[in-house]
Amino acid sequence: MCQLLPGYGEGGNQEAFFVLELFPYPFHGDRAGPFPSITCQQPSWVELFRLVLPFLARNKVLFPGKQKKLRNRWRKHYSDNPIAGLATHDMEIKPVITIITDPSFSQHDTGGGEHPEVPERLKVITDRLNQGSLAGRIRYLPPRPALRSQLLAFHTEGWLFRFEEAVLSGRTYIDHPDNQVCYESYDIATLSAGSGLVGVDVVEQQPGSVVFCQTRPPGHHAEPNMPFGFCFFNNCVIAARYWQQQYNRQRVCVFDFDAHHGNGIQTAFEEEAGTAYISIHEHPSFSYPGTGWAEDRGLGAGRDTILNLPLPPGAGADQVLRLLPKIRKFVEAFQPDALVIAAGFDAHRQDDMSGLAFTVDLYRQLGKFVMELARDYTEGRLLSILEGGYYLEKLGVCVEAYLTGILETNE
Repeated sequence: MCQLLPGYGEGGNQEAFFVLELFPYPFHGDRAGPFPSITCQQPSWVELFRLVLPFLARNKVLFPGKQKKLRNRWRKHYSDNPIAGLATHDMEIKPVITIITDPSFSQHDTGGGEHPEVPERLKVITDRLNQGSLAGRIRYLPPRPALRSQLLAFHTEGWLFRFEEAVLSGRTYIDHPDNQVCYESYDIATLSAGSGLVGVDVVEQQPGSVVFCQTRPPGHHAEPNMPFGFCFFNNCVIAARYWQQQYNRQRVCVFDFDAHHGNGIQTAFEEEAGTAYISIHEHPSFSYPGTGWAEDRGLGAGRDTILNLPLPPGAGADQVLRLLPKIRKFVEAFQPDALVIAAGFDAHRQDDMSGLAFTVDLYRQLGKFVMELARDYTEGRLLSILEGGYYLEKLGVCVEAYLTGILETNE
């Protein structure tokens, strides 16, 4: 099924989005989502008319008497095309989850070997979503690179120059071996930061959408002028700023359940009255990056807009579920216009990156909880962006459980 949606391309310019339900893409860029062999070049008017004709016919805008005949011709013409298979399938089952991702994310090379932030992270998520209980209920949308001005909404010009210079000169890491880079890393980090921008557009243009940015490198540790903990650009903060500037959703709250405290997000928000940050993480006495103390509640105008909820090693579902009423009370007091979720899955009990003991079912319950918050306080405006999660055998299952929880509440 296809439809025309208004959308915002680079720089906020309004443009038309042509959507083959399970496979939408905007008329810019050179990729069509997770199918790298398919390209989306600027269409000629003839091609455009051929693509839009079935939509017009189905909606009785053009040739209403030939509606059925045209639909059959559309199906026959694309019967051997992978996009057509998705479109025909979606006529019977409407997709309810939008995944923002791109195969080029794998080009960010962290050297393999012992480094935990590897391209296989996204592969195991895709494999699980395509083969598990959510198969057939997912559509894919490609990101677009964040503009320099959008990166500068949080980061400094000096950091952008230093990052770009480092990769162009052949450096293999920046500041610390944790922050591995390759020649493509600057461009891929820019694309990763742009995932949230596309996600915000989808949430705004299609109310009630469930959107998950399946992206790398992650972002919540990135500071304005330096990388931290595998992170180069702060994806959640950049998405929040875009939400404020593009759609005037001024009160944005970020909820972070990654095992590690999002020091970069707190840096961005701690002096502001109009943004809020909630973080559940392993106690900083035991965990990287050593920030996120409970007494850190914000500064100046931002006093009481930060809620840090550190957990002792070994904490799991019981301890987390006891915190949810406190989080709800905080959100109710703040009254956000939009929610961004820093969705990290490295607190799973088998993930060596923390000492926490989250279960797969706890991630399902967290999905239900964040959707309840969005339903009650933001009119459903909810965007989830992948952060950590490094145990490959469970990462896909955890993401699936989280999205399942969101759907359980959203339906």
